[in-house]
Formats: sequence, structure tokens, C-alpha cells
Amino acid sequence: GGPAPWACSRWSEELPATQQQALRYSREVSPDGRYATRVRCEFDEAFDLPLPPAAGYGPGSIELRVDVWLERRTMLERLDSWLNAVGLGASLPEYDRTWFARVVAVLPEEGVDMMPKPWPVLVAPQHEAAGTPPPKTLSLGVEWVAC
Repeated sequence: GGPAPWACSRWSEELPATQQQALRYSREVSPDGRYATRVRCEFDEAFDLPLPPAAGYGPGSIELRVDVWLERRTMLERLDSWLNAVGLGASLPEYDRTWFARVVAVLPEEGVDMMPKPWPVLVAPQHEAAGTPPPKTLSLGVEWVAC
């Protein structure tokens, strides 16, 4: 159900979001001797999300959609935030946020917990050929909590 998995989202300060994390780079050598660069961003955060009021939830009937955003901050935006501190800034947006990808996870039936596991990331079509390395997976787990 719901919109197409690649339908663009709009940023909202009111929705749950992880804390910003810096990308981490590492080098790896595969068993066959090939070198590779890995870029990762690790989060370990929990969100309490209300279950929509409806009866008859069963396995595979609820999807959790998690959006991946690319945040950029130009030197002009940094300068403006410093100037805002002394009342001279132009109040430019703090970050330029671009919707980048989405993860669509099927939740287990109510009351059944799910250990964190990797879910494939569906990259927005406009970013697939943009040259930015796309994320491959996002790990999600579920713990149902009675209120």
C-alpha cells in the first residue's frame, strides 16, 4: 500500500529523525586480494512510533518506510549561521536537504519482535546516475511495546 517506494518525500522537522552522523571511510581487502573502500554511517537509535488504529494486522500487512536524506552545508550557509549569532545573518537554511533513498520494511505481526537485519535501499531514480555512491542497506529491528 501507500505511495510508490521512490515517490519523493519532503523534509519535516516534526517527524522522527536520527541525529546527524559523519561518514566514516575505511579500506578493506577481500579474500581474493582486491582492495575496496567502504563508506558507512552508523546509527544506534530507537524511535517510539504509534501503531495506526486498525484491527486485523497480520504478517506482512504493515510497512515501515524509512527515508535517507543527503545533507549538505555550503560555506555560505556556515558563514550565515555565524553571522546569525551576532544578528547580521540572512537566516539561510542551516542545511540543504535532498531526499536520496527509501527503505521499505515489512513489519512482523503485532507482538513479534524482529532482530535488526539489513533491508535493501531503494535509491531515488534521479540519484542513481548522479555519481554519488548510493547506500546499499539499512539495518532495522522492531520491538513491540505495550502502552
